[in-house]
Amino acid sequence: MDTTAPGPGREGPLGCGSRLAVHPTPGRFTVTGHFPPSAPAGTGTASGTVDVVSRERLRGVAGQAAEVFLVHDGTVVAVPLPQDAIGVLWDLAPGTPRTLPAAVPLTSCAHEGTALAPGEYQIFARVALVPDGGERMEVLGGPWAFRVSPS
Repeated sequence: MDTTAPGPGREGPLGCGSRLAVHPTPGRFTVTGHFPPSAPAGTGTASGTVDVVSRERLRGVAGQAAEVFLVHDGTVVAVPLPQDAIGVLWDLAPGTPRTLPAAVPLTSCAHEGTALAPGEYQIFARVALVPDGGERMEVLGGPWAFRVSPS
């Protein structure tokens, strides 16, 4: 799935409690997530990766990792983990994937430090890009099914 922020189904900044119902739309980028199907509650994070593919050559700067959100019933319930603000240079040929690490947060953003309850969730991943000579853009991928299982 691919879209550019703010994207269909949401307005303004994406954060804790935001409503998110993104539907695939054709665009410049394709974002593919590779995540485990589940993780036990209370483990803090689950690891995955995100592949970003551009339909056009892309030169610019992006973060070192994808930002991952967990959504339950259309509402963001877990927000990305903090990252270093160091950008990485990209020179992406059309159709060539760029793979980024992506940590799935398993703690509630509404109740800081509290493990998410077991249940069904959706993963969304965001990658912020600043193309050479352009303005910052966000690429959002998902949803991908994810289950938090009892610990």
